[in-house]
Amino acid sequence: MTDKASEVAAHLNELNNINLLNQRDASALKDVILDYFTSRDEDEDTDDGDVESGDGECSEGESCYDDSPSMEDAREILPSLPDPHQGDSNDVGSFICTCKYNDGQPCSTRFSPEELLMIRCCYLEMSREELDIAILAKLSCGMHLSQLTSRSKKKEQTVRTSQRTDFFHHGLKICRETFKYLHSIGQDKLNALIKHYKQHGVTPRTHGNLKRQPPNALQKEDNIYVAHFIINYAETHGMHLPGRVPGFWRSDLKLLPTDCTKVKVYGDYCVAVAAVNRRMVSLVSFRRIWREVVPFVVTMRPATDLCWTCMKYQKKISEAANRSDAEKAELHGLAIDHLEKARIERAYYQKLCKDSRAELPPGLELGQHVPCSFDGMVHYSMDFAQQIHYPSQ
Repeated sequence: MTDKASEVAAHLNELNNINLLNQRDASALKDVILDYFTSRDEDEDTDDGDVESGDGECSEGESCYDDSPSMEDAREILPSLPDPHQGDSNDVGSFICTCKYNDGQPCSTRFSPEELLMIRCCYLEMSREELDIAILAKLSCGMHLSQLTSRSKKKEQTVRTSQRTDFFHHGLKICRETFKYLHSIGQDKLNALIKHYKQHGVTPRTHGNLKRQPPNALQKEDNIYVAHFIINYAETHGMHLPGRVPGFWRSDLKLLPTDCTKVKVYGDYCVAVAAVNRRMVSLVSFRRIWREVVPFVVTMRPATDLCWTCMKYQKKISEAANRSDAEKAELHGLAIDHLEKARIERAYYQKLCKDSRAELPPGLELGQHVPCSFDGMVHYSMDFAQQIHYPSQ
């Protein structure tokens, strides 16, 4: 074998040893090797008068040495390739136990490799709960839990000190290893299922921590203290609007200033908790309690636009936290009257816009027109920023 053929053989054997070839790849590679290591008679188009001789004779001036590997060289490589029609020895269907339950033979030999693989795949498709019930049902058929033993070679039976379990599948007795292999479980899970069956029978298993409160869970008093702190903070620093705020769908909002973010409020909460020596919740829990318990306390958006009268009423209402209920009711009444007047003005403004639109002739477009060419009612609207004095200097 030439050095090139030896190198090719070494690489192919290396691929086979690391199991990178499946059946399809091995079959294709086998065809390539046969095509490479065997001689080929190719009919190629030649120029005028140049015909390649096929009788093995060399033309004059040409070398008769053929450096292509022979068929014997190919046979040295082909036996090392996996046969696509034979299963791999490491395949899951090649399981064989070491018991003697099958007339001195392993009990796994009662099933063909295809049956073992099919049964194993069926149990792998089940969920955890379904697999537990299936195994518990099989354990109930073969577990001996009677008070006395049942040894046939003994006339007198003794008190049973531990249970004995016989494993069956399709009416055939199998060993523990085959039973675990078919159901794709380990020894720890099998022991846990046996223990569960002796205590609860064929019932679904539940995790030990299910419905059990962890030791680091927040107490009810901690959640109530956080909610009361946020409400009191909103009473002190927030603004209560008697009407609906633009951009918010709720009407009972308590707006905090834009600089009062949840992180800032949480910082003030930490200071207050440290002063009274209470348990401090994390920022994530603080946000969750705020979102679930007091969602009506929100931070005002920077783009919230309110008129000057509304802002004055808000300031008075926010400063009336310690006043009597009668004074708070009076302030709320004044704010509601202002909102009612604003609603009437808004309705009148919308009516003027609608009448002006109806007065326009059909087909009229915006643009330059002849002065005084339209005899009808028009409405001009103006808006200005609050920080600009009017009239402007």
